[in-house]
Amino acid sequence: MTWLAGGQPFKTSSDGSEVTINLTGDENVQKFNEFWQKMLDEGLLDTKTAGWSEDWFKGMVDGTIASLLTGAWMPANLANSAADGAGKWRVTQMPTADGSATNSENGGSSLAVLASSKKADAAYQFIEYANHGDGVATRVAGGAFPADKASLESDSFKNATTVKNADGEDVDYFGGQKYNEVLAQAAENVSSDYQFLPFEVKARTIFGDYVGKSYTGDQKLSDGIAAWQKALQDYGKDQGFTVK
Repeated sequence: MTWLAGGQPFKTSSDGSEVTINLTGDENVQKFNEFWQKMLDEGLLDTKTAGWSEDWFKGMVDGTIASLLTGAWMPANLANSAADGAGKWRVTQMPTADGSATNSENGGSSLAVLASSKKADAAYQFIEYANHGDGVATRVAGGAFPADKASLESDSFKNATTVKNADGEDVDYFGGQKYNEVLAQAAENVSSDYQFLPFEVKARTIFGDYVGKSYTGDQKLSDGIAAWQKALQDYGKDQGFTVK
């Protein structure tokens, strides 16, 4: 969401030795924090239901959860785990403070070959098939969101109005909407000037330790972000980076 707001709190030097961590001083991070704090204060965010839990999907069926900000890979998950919500949902672009058509990313997938693999060549050939060959169409037909331009721009993809569930059934989940057309535009709108930390996994792992109290207690979001920033700076120094 800070990426979506145009924030650039993290930067790494070209040689990888220097890391800048500036969550508290970035104007657009602050813009998002203020918006999100208002949402928290007004009780508009579900801070109690664990993501990917049975109750989470149940909330998307019974109307307790009225909107979901997430990745373009979600349709098949909804069709399978919140099946009774079919027809109640629609897809749209991400909300922005100034109404501009910009976007960020949430997740994604990758395929890799272990160095210890005894069939590395065969594994790599499968990766080529899955990412650049006929396997792309197979995965997209199964509900995956494509990363290649050809699929995103194809009429068969953009004109789809049904989602295929795990049983291979076509579900009219979004009420006849050409949902992929919207998601393809969302992908096109992703800005490319955001940087992750060299230790992004660590950053996300400890996020809840410092910002979690802003969701479950009376700590202001800005205080949680400041504490998280300090922990990231300390960790970066311990790892041998020059931290600014």
